[in-house]
Amino acid sequence: MRRRIAAATLVALAVLGPAAATARGPVTLGIAEREFRISTYADSVRRGPVKFNVTNFGQDTHNLVIKGPKHFLVKGPDVEPGNRASVRANLRRPGTYYLLCTRANHRKLGMHAKLVVRR
Repeated sequence: MRRRIAAATLVALAVLGPAAATARGPVTLGIAEREFRISTYADSVRRGPVKFNVTNFGQDTHNLVIKGPKHFLVKGPDVEPGNRASVRANLRRPGTYYLLCTRANHRKLGMHAKLVVRR
């Protein structure tokens, strides 16, 4: 039985090409926001789809904006104190991405973090 599964996998890879080997669901990354800092549960991820699970542990309303190479920009919703939100982004290019809160002057007060996207 295992040989049949292995053979079927090899046939699928031969027919579909490398895309079959790299197709995967989004990586999930936890993000904690509070006055005045953003914490990530990992410093780096592989390139591809990422689901950012944002939790606002602070007393102010925060948001999550993702900036990256080649003018990449994704803006998430406002997250009220004690609430959660999800932001999806396809981080296709390797490099450094910046996670920011753009409410009031939160970024200047320290609400930013770096995320490295690997190949």
